[in-house]
Amino acid sequence: MKRIRLNIGDIVVTREPAILETILGSCVAVCLWDARRRIGGLNHYLVPAGRGEPGRDNLYGTTSVRRLIDQIINLGSERHNLQARIFGGGSILKSLEDIFTIGAANVRIAREILHEYGIPVVHDFVGAECGIRIAFQTWNGAVSVTCFDQESGHRYQDFIQQPVDNSQAYTFSSTHAAGFFREEQQFRFLEERVLPELAAQKGSLHELRIWSAGCATGEAAYSIAISVGEALQQRHAVTADDAPFGNWIVRILATDTSSKALTTAMGATYGIEQLPELLPETLKSRYFLKGSGIHAGHIRVKSDLIKVVKFRRLNLKNQNYPFKKQFDLIFCHDGLRAFDDSSRQQTFIRLHRHLAPRGYLFLGPHDFIPDSSLFEQIDTAIFRKH
Repeated sequence: MKRIRLNIGDIVVTREPAILETILGSCVAVCLWDARRRIGGLNHYLVPAGRGEPGRDNLYGTTSVRRLIDQIINLGSERHNLQARIFGGGSILKSLEDIFTIGAANVRIAREILHEYGIPVVHDFVGAECGIRIAFQTWNGAVSVTCFDQESGHRYQDFIQQPVDNSQAYTFSSTHAAGFFREEQQFRFLEERVLPELAAQKGSLHELRIWSAGCATGEAAYSIAISVGEALQQRHAVTADDAPFGNWIVRILATDTSSKALTTAMGATYGIEQLPELLPETLKSRYFLKGSGIHAGHIRVKSDLIKVVKFRRLNLKNQNYPFKKQFDLIFCHDGLRAFDDSSRQQTFIRLHRHLAPRGYLFLGPHDFIPDSSLFEQIDTAIFRKH
């Protein structure tokens, strides 16, 4: 299989099966794929805009993204068949984080141009505090992403996007991957089984304590809040006209090690492509505000949801967690995959300690399974405390 390595300023578009690879920090690569014609394209640019030497203007996002789109259309693709992903835009220069915002600006330029052309961004992997290597398989839309620890340079995680058929958008899942309701099956289980069960157990004590560990940029925590609100409205006499949780006290703690990710989470503003395409309009209008004008293409979580989610910085490898009360539910999607066996087992013990009796632990679908002496497996990546 032909492999093509892109350097800064390169653009490659091909209808022949190939693997397009590049390594990114604050730079950005836009991946375009036409699922119908099996045409793929990738670019790699350094900064959002500027004037360079002749022949080097592909270093700039304003030029590079437009040329990538033009080239894939010239090769036979049609604009309405294209899907995009954005990679990179990392914050890997921590000492300059407050003044060096080139990564965020690179991502913003990509979003603006793709929105201008009407090309949907079906997900992204941006703003990570690490370097990444991406490999795009042009014949099926599959993408693998390898992350590298910022300080040691060691590879600590691989994520592989599964190939799909001609008719579907391709999907992607990772620690830094953004998006609401990433694990749809788990949220159904939460609404249909776990929350009614907890409500019955608690009787007149209408209080829920939930921890989203490794929350990244916050979409998972807000997704949990929405699921709780929906379950209460559907099953426990809370009406949509009330506050989302009625007379229930819902407290959701969301933690992460990345201060940059937590800043995004507390801002509660995201690209509209982070919402699932099939999310009902009623949920969109109930829980989100849609941006207009200069905020077009973005959404903001409504204040009723923001109030119940508290974001804090915490490292799961810490020997002790500063919690006085136990949690009814703990979500830890992909948060332990970078840990060695010893650290992972110790973390499972701490999670067990801070989970209420018969409480539920939700992990990522590819996470390691905790010791059966601590948790009983109930469903795929769903466990209950012994």
